[in-house]
Amino acid sequence: MEAKLSITEMRRSSRLAVNHTAPGIHPIIGAVLLAIENISAVGFKVRARNGIGPGDRLLINLPRLGRLQALCISTKNQQARFLFDSPIPSGQFEPMIASMKAMRPSSATSPPLAEQIEVATSEVPSVSHRKAERKRALAVASLCTPNGWAKVRVKDYSNTGVRFISEQSIPVGVDVIYRRGDVFAAAKIIWSTGNEAGLEFYREHIG
Repeated sequence: MEAKLSITEMRRSSRLAVNHTAPGIHPIIGAVLLAIENISAVGFKVRARNGIGPGDRLLINLPRLGRLQALCISTKNQQARFLFDSPIPSGQFEPMIASMKAMRPSSATSPPLAEQIEVATSEVPSVSHRKAERKRALAVASLCTPNGWAKVRVKDYSNTGVRFISEQSIPVGVDVIYRRGDVFAAAKIIWSTGNEAGLEFYREHIG
């Protein structure tokens, strides 16, 4: 299966074989462990896709880089290929690979899966306390929630979050993918009152 992407074709980029398990967060599945077998500056391939399909977005935690957003562009058997939202700069790619090699544990010292999942689901540093100018908006956006896609009406936004109105109740604490035009961003519902709610981006973004 292949995902149809409205982006330019992926540039050629040398892939390096690695054996690294990275924690990730999928907006519907939740915490996942991604067994990366090769990686380049523009994307990576995993051995087990954990139920992730083409078109799915997630956050992956990589050494020295922190959480990056990635899109699943294809699957074959249990393997899956992902494309980063933004290529990794060359000056950061090599140090990341060096950290992966340094972190590679022996099977005798690998932490239990439960501990690795706990790392994957640890709270992302909050940006809600940063001062950010909010802008009013009359726009329609979409949220990918555990119950599927939901249309919402944006009331105002900043580079850290969005206040919106939704006919569908979305529980506080749920991870979502926010989509407005060409903007895709991972976020979390942080408050809800009646039909209004607010989300906070994991990384500063343009709402």
